[in-house]
This record gives sequence, structure tokens and C-alpha cells, in this order.
Amino acid sequence: MKPPEGKTVLVLIQDGPFNTLATSEAFRMGIGLTLAENQTHFLLIQDGAYHLNPLQGDKISRPSLYDFITVFEDIGITLSVDADDMLARKITRVPPMTHALPKTEVFQMIRDADVVIPFR
Repeated sequence: MKPPEGKTVLVLIQDGPFNTLATSEAFRMGIGLTLAENQTHFLLIQDGAYHLNPLQGDKISRPSLYDFITVFEDIGITLSVDADDMLARKITRVPPMTHALPKTEVFQMIRDADVVIPFR
């Protein structure tokens, strides 16, 4: 796989998994952004950190992050979470490819992105 030539795009997920369908749309859109050779990153902050829980969204007709995460690594998408938000929400388990970042790195990631797309 050749290195991306597009923009660095950060998709910022701020809401929990069952509040809205916007989050699953964000995951679908992020996957699509890779087709234009963009370097795509997902960052879970605030209640978005709840997406790391192994939820059974299919029971209420909602997709889970785990429906998407299996392809993230294969297509070059990174997944990060604000470590302080995880701690505040008592989330202790994360998928192996997830990067728990301190606030300073979260802010740096936002500053370094060419495009930030927030989802609430």
C-alpha cells in the first residue's frame, strides 16, 4: 500500500453509541475518506469513549464500533481515545489497535490535522 497523498483528516466522535445514528455514519464516512488517499484518524472524546465498550448494538438496531474496527487497520485508519475521558467513564478495556492518548497529545492531534470533522 502506497503512502497517502491526500489530507490528514481527523474525525472527532463526541457522542455515545446509542444517542444518534451520526456516529455510525461518521465511521462509514471515515472509511470512504480513505478512497481519496486521505490519512484518516478517528478520535473518541467525551461520551464518544463509550464506543470502546463491547456493546451489542444489534439488539436495538444500532451498529457497534466493532462492526467497523476490523477493517480500520487494514485500510490505514487509526483509532485513538482521550485517556482522561476513558478514566472519567470507567472504561478499562480497549481494542488492541486503539491508542489511549493524554490530553496534550489529543490537542496536538487536533492541531496537526488538515481537516477536523466533528460528530455530535
